[in-house]
Amino acid sequence: MYAYWKPFEAYAVKRILEEYKHAVIDFGAGYSVYEDIKLFQQVEKTLKPYPSLFLLLPSSDREESIQILHQRLQQITDDKDVFELNKHFVTHPSNHKLAKQTIYTKRKSADTVAEEIISYV
Repeated sequence: MYAYWKPFEAYAVKRILEEYKHAVIDFGAGYSVYEDIKLFQQVEKTLKPYPSLFLLLPSSDREESIQILHQRLQQITDDKDVFELNKHFVTHPSNHKLAKQTIYTKRKSADTVAEEIISYV
């Protein structure tokens, strides 16, 4: 199912950005992770003109980020596939290649993270 949705997600990125030119958009991890190089390049080309592309992670340490996100997910699910998919999203290089800035959120309030993002914009 994951692989099936990827072309639709790449298309959605393009359409959403065409429709909402002056908005803050949270795509989530799924919309920025592509195993298919052609889909990745399509999304990369779509995002290239946008200078404010942020990757939010709990920590610069990927394993720590995975553990923190795993703890958060445990509050809403015990599905092992969800945990593995989340790990895939954190470790996959697409997010890091597409992002222009990475913000680490561990021990920061939402307001602090927002202020940090605004300081880059």
